[in-house]
Amino acid sequence: MKIQTRLNIVTILSIGSVIGLYFYLWYSTFQVDQHFEQIDQISDFTKTVAELNLVIENYLEYREQRHLDSWNALFNRLTDYEENIEDLSETNVIGNSLSSIENAFELIEKVRQNPDAYPDIIDRYRLLERAESRIRSDIQMLLTISHNIATNRRETIREIQVSQQTNFLMIMIPIVTFLGYLLYQLRSRIQSSLNILLEGTQEIAKGNLDLRIEIEGNDEHKTLAENFNLMTRRLQDQINKERDAREKAEENQKRWEGLVEQDPNLVMIHTDGEIQFINPAGAQMMGAANPKEVVGKSAYNFFHETEYQKRREANISGNVKGTSSPTIRKVFGLDKTERFVQIESVPIRYYGREATQTVGLDITEHIQYELELKKSIEEKTILLQEVHHRVKNNLAVTSGLLYMQRVSTDNPEIANLLGESERRIKTMTMIHELLYSSSDLSSIPIDQYILSLVELIQESLDPNENIKVNTTADSFSINVTQAVPCALILNELISNSYKHGFDQGETGKIDIFITKNEEQVEFTIFDNGKGIPEEVLTDENKSSLGLTIVKTLIRQVDGTFDIKQSNGTIAKFQFKRKESSKTSTTTL
Repeated sequence: MKIQTRLNIVTILSIGSVIGLYFYLWYSTFQVDQHFEQIDQISDFTKTVAELNLVIENYLEYREQRHLDSWNALFNRLTDYEENIEDLSETNVIGNSLSSIENAFELIEKVRQNPDAYPDIIDRYRLLERAESRIRSDIQMLLTISHNIATNRRETIREIQVSQQTNFLMIMIPIVTFLGYLLYQLRSRIQSSLNILLEGTQEIAKGNLDLRIEIEGNDEHKTLAENFNLMTRRLQDQINKERDAREKAEENQKRWEGLVEQDPNLVMIHTDGEIQFINPAGAQMMGAANPKEVVGKSAYNFFHETEYQKRREANISGNVKGTSSPTIRKVFGLDKTERFVQIESVPIRYYGREATQTVGLDITEHIQYELELKKSIEEKTILLQEVHHRVKNNLAVTSGLLYMQRVSTDNPEIANLLGESERRIKTMTMIHELLYSSSDLSSIPIDQYILSLVELIQESLDPNENIKVNTTADSFSINVTQAVPCALILNELISNSYKHGFDQGETGKIDIFITKNEEQVEFTIFDNGKGIPEEVLTDENKSSLGLTIVKTLIRQVDGTFDIKQSNGTIAKFQFKRKESSKTSTTTL
């Protein structure tokens, strides 16, 4: 039985006993009150009988009407008292006495009111004496009866009180004994269970997690012991798991330390900059003979950032956005030796503390080689610029010779052919001039080049600027391999628009559109002139040298070409833009 159930039983029995005792005491008190009321009524009855005796005496002596009225009132009161007396035998006696008193009083009243009915005076006086004696005798009887009734009621009250005390003890002793027994059993059960639980918890507190607390029964203490056993079992399992994990971690730590001891690269663990662990290779990088010389010191005293490193990291972060790259630091060792180390750090937990693990690679030789390579590239860049400069000068000399030849001939057709050749050479000269003045020797900014090319052609073919040239170009670059053919193609198409689209001195316009969609580049040249003759476009035998050169150059850039008449001439060519490796005079 559970402790809660036992406590409920004790509580119910206690409440029931209190309620039972309360009703018993109430009933006993009610009985005593009834008897006291009887005694009070009998006292009133006795007083009334005494008053009645006095009234009768006064009436017999004075025979006044007021005494007669008092007689009637007192007699009626005694009759009412008679009805409230519970004892049947006493009630009968009182009733007979009252009836006798009433008859005797009526006889006396009758004799005195009608004395002629009793002519014999002696008999009349004897009758009156007997009647008066009867009244006095009955009144004395009533007084005696009332005294006896009051005495009996008092005895009954004393008996009830004695019985009440006896019954109270007879009821209370078994109840108190039974409740005491229940409470004793409950206390013994609770005390025994608590002692077992206390002893068990003391043993568990000493570290004996294998102990199981056993309590008999099926109450709350049994449930508490079972839950406590379950808790200790889970705690033991958790401790075993943590112990196994700790042993495994220690084993892994030893294995890791054994591995990093043989690692030729830097492996270091520090907390807030203070070195907690470093392998022998890392200690050597810091100019120490063994790890003990640097453990406990601040890592910030060894690793320093240089301007060279800042520029290098800026280049790396600019080329690879959204990624974190290993950093390079200059190390000033204890042996006063300067080294470059590439490091990378990750947060870890080291013996339960937040720490940082840093691994590093000695790249001193690599940095030195990179510096030497950069110097070599800068020298080669200067040489390459010089080559472009010399090529440009040679082309300029060739262009100058063609110019001298052109101005010295009188044949217009030869002069025209020499002029076209001169423009083609100047077109290539411009490319080398841009490359010579540019920091990027591998590509040409197409928007800048087109403007320079258009100005060159205008100066040569339309010095008066009768033909308005509009150029719309996206901003992008193309490599040298595609820039030279592209420039020559533009030169031929724009020159054809001048030569075949407009007569000498005629006004007009030429629109040039250059767009780049992803890696596809498209050139469109449109003029509103009279257009190229149809036989030049359709007959291969009559095709001009310029168009032949264009078609040849289109094949070199793996492009497509289309030319047609539509309110002038529209020429389009497109090709796929190819990337080239960039070469700079300042960055690698």
